[in-house]
Amino acid sequence: MEDREDWLTADPKERDEAYPMDVVPCPFESNGVTVPGTFYLAAGAGPHPTALLLHGFPGYERNLDLAHALCRGGVNVLYFHYRGSWGTGGSFSLSHCAEDVRAARRFLLEPGAPWAHRIDTDRLFPVGHSMGGFLSLLVGSEPDLFPAAAGITPANFGVLGRRAREDAAFRASYLGFIEDKLLPLHGTDAPTLLREIMDNADAWDLVERARGAREGAFFLCGGRRDEICPFAGHHEPLAAALLANPEVALEEHVFDDGHTLIHSRVGLARLLVSWVCDGIAWQ
Repeated sequence: MEDREDWLTADPKERDEAYPMDVVPCPFESNGVTVPGTFYLAAGAGPHPTALLLHGFPGYERNLDLAHALCRGGVNVLYFHYRGSWGTGGSFSLSHCAEDVRAARRFLLEPGAPWAHRIDTDRLFPVGHSMGGFLSLLVGSEPDLFPAAAGITPANFGVLGRRAREDAAFRASYLGFIEDKLLPLHGTDAPTLLREIMDNADAWDLVERARGAREGAFFLCGGRRDEICPFAGHHEPLAAALLANPEVALEEHVFDDGHTLIHSRVGLARLLVSWVCDGIAWQ
């Protein structure tokens, strides 16, 4: 990237007329449902690293400032709504969300996909916030899917599911938390989602996933004031497990901030783009 020191705060000095930056509709299929995607296309012929940007639960915060930042930094971004959310067909569940991430990957790897020649298929990775961070690290830890994955204040549903199984008061409280978020979702309800989380708690434990991960690069950002996924219960054990795994590379950053890192957006964007463009020894 030229003018690396000011690319985030200064508009591009020139426009690439042959291969301009653009934002275009990019729908794809996931288990028979058309998922509405938006593709942020980086300038230049490429091929470019390409991110799958995964929003949280239910997706009021979409982190599209990071989509623009990545795009300006030379990284393509595919953003989409999961099945059963925000008017997308199908039923919402965390399992369906993970399937949608895998479907998005398959779509971008198709030779006939739009702008396929501008996508570096060897540098394809997920980046997500909260539930999206969980999905990024969950799917990113599966063998041979992605060479890298990024989690921004990720939720560990293993921690949440086990606590809900063991603590009736927490279970009731978390059920209410889910109920408050259901408006943009359909095909589900709070008891169904909570049961899914409890039933899959062991398989969805990100700490155990981190211990078994193989040959990957991980980016992890946490907030010490995180009120949704408390730092000591979610971030610290996950970071420790990744650091202890000799087969993976971890870049970790911690902000004195809350769950959305709302006071740290410029710094977060700089760190994320730098990690993608300079920090990863791509396999």
